[in-house]
Amino acid sequence: MPETALAREAGLEVGRGVLVDDRLRTSCPGVFAAGDASEHAGRVYGIIPAAFEQARIAAHNMLGLDMPYAGTVPANTLKVAGLHVTSVGEVHAAGPGFESLVRSDPGWGSTRRSSSGRAAWSARSGWAPRRGPRRSAASRP
Repeated sequence: MPETALAREAGLEVGRGVLVDDRLRTSCPGVFAAGDASEHAGRVYGIIPAAFEQARIAAHNMLGLDMPYAGTVPANTLKVAGLHVTSVGEVHAAGPGFESLVRSDPGWGSTRRSSSGRAAWSARSGWAPRRGPRRSAASRP
């Protein structure tokens, strides 16, 4: 949970984080927020890929270029007990149009949850990614 006391004292609207719109603007004109302290569409990401994407989009909007932020597909790779563990997408994907198709394949080492045939979440262990996790296979939030 982000520390929002300073933002609140400065008069910015906060929820679980500093509230931002699709251009990463706060409730104060001319003030933008990105990264771990921002809350977009009810979500505080707290992961580096989201912070980088938000920073890039906020910078474009600060320069007067119109670039919306549509959310970030969550993805992380950790090394646990000597094994690489990767998770990509929405772990708790639910709602209209989602159906849970959980599959575990010992040869692939994954579990998936799908919506309309498209992966919403995937986890994999025991492999070393060369270029990081593939977020393109998971649907946007």
